[in-house]
Amino acid sequence: MQWSFLLLLSSALAAGLELTGIPAALLMGPMVAGAIVGMNGGTIRLPRPAFLCAQALIGTMIAESIHPGIIGTFLGNWPLFLAVVLSVIAMSTLSGFVISKLNILPGTTAIWGSSAGAATSMLVMADAYGADVRLVAFMQYLRVVFVAAAASLVARYWAGIDGPGPEIVWFWAGPSRPLP
Repeated sequence: MQWSFLLLLSSALAAGLELTGIPAALLMGPMVAGAIVGMNGGTIRLPRPAFLCAQALIGTMIAESIHPGIIGTFLGNWPLFLAVVLSVIAMSTLSGFVISKLNILPGTTAIWGSSAGAATSMLVMADAYGADVRLVAFMQYLRVVFVAAAASLVARYWAGIDGPGPEIVWFWAGPSRPLP
């Protein structure tokens, strides 16, 4: 029943965001739906093999998007990239420190929830250090939603990327090759 509700809510939110023209609608809709289900007592857990397969698929999608032009751009601008990464890490560490020192949240929860990086890894480490994993997850994924929304707005209004993105190809119709 929870899976059905999550699927229905994810589809509705993603479709609504897609109709508004938000570029990250297919990411943010299901993420918000998962947060809503989780905050209302959802107990859905993905089986470990399916989780690992999803992580492997995401890794291969990221690897496929790296082309020689990206490497050249990175090498030409590495000081800027390094400065941005270090400033993000510094600010997230500082905010976690301040939140814990002001006793807004318990120390480990504040630190892991504010830490920049892969949300899944932060959840594993938060659990190992005794933090409130549900609150850390909320903080981490809320940040992901905010960053995706901000990037979408910047892409649309500041960078001048207007209109829908490229058409989504759900099923590739190219020639098939036998598996090795």
